[in-house]
Amino acid sequence: MAVVPADLTQPTGRLSTALFPGLSVAARNTLFQNAIDEGADRSTSAAPDDVDAATRAWAYHVLYALVWERLCGSPASVGIVGEVQRQYTDSQIRAFKERSDDWLAAHQAFLPADDDVTEADSVGPSVPTSFRY
Repeated sequence: MAVVPADLTQPTGRLSTALFPGLSVAARNTLFQNAIDEGADRSTSAAPDDVDAATRAWAYHVLYALVWERLCGSPASVGIVGEVQRQYTDSQIRAFKERSDDWLAAHQAFLPADDDVTEADSVGPSVPTSFRY
């Protein structure tokens, strides 16, 4: 069974669509599909029964990394006086990097020892960023 974007989002998957603000459903699905396709390409050496799990692990690695990159480039605190306040702490931002790293390790565990991927090799699709003030 091939991995599809809906496999990665809640309630089936682990990702909340709220982690990708400003993207339409179609744009988010394209982003997720690009990560899945890259994962499938990088998982061909996994055992046949592990290809989907390896693909999913790679996609999570890339998508959590994109969330981390977006948060690193965004103000830590944003608010409108008397209305809305949103704040991310350093530990929350680091948690996305740690999740990305954990999923990279999970992906590598599905591959033969001589087929490991280094972090420098793990470049995923880009995500459009927009700032609203």
